[in-house]
Amino acid sequence: MTRTTNPSRYQQPGLFQGAPLTKFMCLSTVAFFFILNDNTDLIALNLKDVLENNEYYRLVMYPLTFASLGEIIFGLASFIPLSKRFEREFGSEAYVKFLCKTITTATAIQCIFQQEKFATGLYPILGVLMYLYTRYTPRLYPKFASVLGFDFSEKAMTFLLAFQIMNNQGINSIIPFMSGYAAGILCMSKYSPLSKVDFPVPNFVMNFGLAVGKAIGLEDLSHAPSYIASAGRRQSVQEFQRAAGFGNVQNRPHLPQVPGAPPAQPEYEPMPMAEEPSEEAIATLTAMGFDRDAVVLALRRSDNNVEHAANRLLTST
Repeated sequence: MTRTTNPSRYQQPGLFQGAPLTKFMCLSTVAFFFILNDNTDLIALNLKDVLENNEYYRLVMYPLTFASLGEIIFGLASFIPLSKRFEREFGSEAYVKFLCKTITTATAIQCIFQQEKFATGLYPILGVLMYLYTRYTPRLYPKFASVLGFDFSEKAMTFLLAFQIMNNQGINSIIPFMSGYAAGILCMSKYSPLSKVDFPVPNFVMNFGLAVGKAIGLEDLSHAPSYIASAGRRQSVQEFQRAAGFGNVQNRPHLPQVPGAPPAQPEYEPMPMAEEPSEEAIATLTAMGFDRDAVVLALRRSDNNVEHAANRLLTST
């Protein structure tokens, strides 16, 4: 007897499902903003204070929080969707290592500039994420919005928000943001020696992070956000996982299931047949230059998710 699956039994994945590090960084950013209470100059990256006063803590503490409430609102509005997306793609542990490597590189780049001080906050991380978004996210809707006769894609909206955030404090925020973007290039490009460096994160640090996450209720968020599309999503980002130095992604374990989703079906119990791709979805992808047959096959294998199908088509070519 073949059992049928009732989609109404599934729990809707939460905002941070599969991205516990992203949620922790959001909470810590807000918490440190109130703890420092307008004294963010105490952690600002200032090369003079680092060298003359031996305040080396500034090298690691400056990304903790933003200097104003407005920066927090706009900064997190850009950070959350990008960070949770790429954390799900990398996996939390690999994402931690990647951020450690890129932030270290971005900090070294900032120290080259003889600037009195830099803006505090997630600016270098936002720069890294914008590089990943620019490089590995396809443009799906070229005419997402029209203003005064000009068409803008859905990616343009993210770029405009990032541009606004980058200019919050003028040159003091532009340099950290662009340092992060440059660090993303250096750590991902196959021509850069940094792409082959595996940034070591001590086991006790990882264990401490896991203990903290468990204590504050982040452990359940480590599950994958989709029990059906996890394999397809992992395949769609093999390119940047390899570029980031994470080895053979084909051998990575499957992501765990979302709480509330049904257990994996035995092989003799087939999964429900997916709906046929809509003509609108097919037209969206064929407009990008892909063959119709390849588009239909990619949509079927991606559970009719246009974005996942586009990623699959791009990586297959």
